[in-house]
Amino acid sequence: MEKTAVVFVDYEYSFTRRELTALNKNSYTLALEKAHSLELPVSIFSSSPEKEEDSTSFQGDLFSLLNAVEQKLSSYEHLIFFHSNMPLIDLALTKKIIDTHNDNIADYTFAEHYPPGFAPFMVSRATFKKIQLLSSGNNETYTYKSFEKLIHNDLNSYDVEIVIAPEDFRFIRDSFVLENERSFRLVEESSGHSFNAESLSSFFAANPSILRIMPSYVIIELCRKNNLKPVYFPYQSEIEDCIKASDFKKIMQSLKEWVKTGWVELSGFGEPFLNSEMKEILDILPQYPDFQFIIETNGILIKPYLEQIKSIPGLSVFFKLDVPDRESFKAFYGTDDFEKAEENLDLFLTQCPEKTFIAYTRMKANENWIESFLSRWRVYQDKIIINKFNDFCRLLP
Repeated sequence: MEKTAVVFVDYEYSFTRRELTALNKNSYTLALEKAHSLELPVSIFSSSPEKEEDSTSFQGDLFSLLNAVEQKLSSYEHLIFFHSNMPLIDLALTKKIIDTHNDNIADYTFAEHYPPGFAPFMVSRATFKKIQLLSSGNNETYTYKSFEKLIHNDLNSYDVEIVIAPEDFRFIRDSFVLENERSFRLVEESSGHSFNAESLSSFFAANPSILRIMPSYVIIELCRKNNLKPVYFPYQSEIEDCIKASDFKKIMQSLKEWVKTGWVELSGFGEPFLNSEMKEILDILPQYPDFQFIIETNGILIKPYLEQIKSIPGLSVFFKLDVPDRESFKAFYGTDDFEKAEENLDLFLTQCPEKTFIAYTRMKANENWIESFLSRWRVYQDKIIINKFNDFCRLLP
């Protein structure tokens, strides 16, 4: 049996054929050149409508891909997976993965603590066959994560080797896999510089503007009013300013044309459900399926919107309690509405648990209550989000 071959997967993303200006080449060409530079046999498998002549077609799902690979590369002991939407694959890191995999006779080898887009993964024939069997009947659209998702579902069943980054690069919360406008811009800006996967920290420290190429998280304050006054509420007097549904739609349309996809938080410092046009604003959200939405609320006014919220895909609700009980709620907010907020939270956790989360903003004012808070909601511990206090203005307590 022959040793190792490269599986080059070209799946349907228009970004792979767009030219990266600094290099005068597109992602498909760059990634394929890197695959060939390993001096291993390379086979191209494509679900792209712009399929090249020397490629083998698959139908766009993992099972179809693995069947096509099996038919063409069944004589190879090990397979290393490249993707056409990863033009920044690091060849030194790739060779380290290959050496680690072969030296340890591994089932599966991957790189960890690097941002997506810099490393391939490698798999043995026996493991490939297992995943092929497990993927049977799974017709989800293939992405670079599809194979590893099945591996990680039962990681302890495999002899896994991990090539760990020299430092933890997970603070770079971006993907360099071409799958949306933001990632394309990130790769395009990065490709004009000389750097490697080992030096990402120093590279982005010297070029911080690259990571700010366009927003991935946008906050739209629907209402500046707040029916509670937490200690971090920045407005010293009542402000009646609430955004109109027509203006909100204009903002969303601009975001769609500019960033194409991302996260939009509909909160800010105010209470969004004080907006008299909240129903109309919620009706707008399904028109933008490429965005994920978050509403952060104290939960007191949300109940009438339950059915509408349940019907909106991509919308999550964060109940921002910040305290564990009635006494601390009164001390923190100056009102006696804890039971109402908790009752609405229980309702949402029952009716739409997949959308509902419990938020706690940690600060000196409530530090002593955090253990009581975690204990009170321990049944929903996977739903708890601990926020850091936002001191962006450097003026808030």
